[in-house]
Amino acid sequence: MQLSAILPLFQQHPQIKALTRLMEDPTHSIFCEGMQASSSPVCIAAAAMQAGQKRVYLVVMNDEEEAGYFYHDLMQMLGEGVVKFYPSSFRRAVKYGQRDAANEILRTEVLSLLSNRNEDAPLFVVTHPAAIAQRIESGESLQSKTIVLSVGEEHDVTELSNRLKELGFKRRDYVYEPGEFAVRGSILDVYSFSSELPFRIDFFGDDVDTLRTFEVETQLSRDRLKEVSIVPDVDAGGSELVAISEFLPKSTLVVSRDFSYVCEAVEKIFKIKQRSDSKSLITLVADLDMVGRYVKEIPEIAIQLVEVNDKPMTIIYPGAMGLAKNVIADDECAICGTINKDYRS
Repeated sequence: MQLSAILPLFQQHPQIKALTRLMEDPTHSIFCEGMQASSSPVCIAAAAMQAGQKRVYLVVMNDEEEAGYFYHDLMQMLGEGVVKFYPSSFRRAVKYGQRDAANEILRTEVLSLLSNRNEDAPLFVVTHPAAIAQRIESGESLQSKTIVLSVGEEHDVTELSNRLKELGFKRRDYVYEPGEFAVRGSILDVYSFSSELPFRIDFFGDDVDTLRTFEVETQLSRDRLKEVSIVPDVDAGGSELVAISEFLPKSTLVVSRDFSYVCEAVEKIFKIKQRSDSKSLITLVADLDMVGRYVKEIPEIAIQLVEVNDKPMTIIYPGAMGLAKNVIADDECAICGTINKDYRS
């Protein structure tokens, strides 16, 4: 049986009906307990559908893994159009990790939906502290930098190329990643940060003749479109960086497993991001024995994570000691990157 099949049954439960009534009052903070496994997303989905409100639900889980499971359960019940995942734009460390192109697309898609939201259906945004701690372009700035093209419109290809460069897009021979564009004769290929596939814009003179998506690997055209929106990188670091809360309507309902933990995690990540670049941030160590030389106590969860992970892992440890002053943060934490022995060999 699929999760969506039991949703109507949950909607008839007396406690779900009580939860629905409480959710209609914005002055309440609601605490639910006793939920295990997939019961949390099922109850949230059932109550939201029972209420029938077309509001935004921001679901903030404790980490990316929890958020991924919650997102998967919600999507099975409500569908991809109603449920969106808002990840961090980095693969690993918040400040020094590599940017992840796929994550950037997901982030920009969510922000575009929130900026141009038509309230004909509810919207669930599932995320985690590392994602919401990142500041982004404001809604006004994002809209002013978005290029909208429609079939039949008149645009100068050279001017359009210069505009893309101003927005941070890189000119390439062929387009492979978000933030790239290519010009070949009358064809302009561009990879928007808000689209899973890049766009192919075919001009007849200065008129937009056709709009299509195309596959990156084969470079072959796919679906024909009437209109496209080309959105730049919202995490590039413009002059008007804001929190994601600026994109959320006042009626947004925030759902969290541990709200205090989320607030503390966001604050700690924000402090790390604001730390001076002149300070060394990560101490590389061979194993947990070396970590023990630099911190007062290794948390049990850190031991478990390092033991089960066969790849390098970066962890923030409290109670730093025996390290240079420029390595220790103001809250006396140190960031150690542990490299597994099998990985080194």
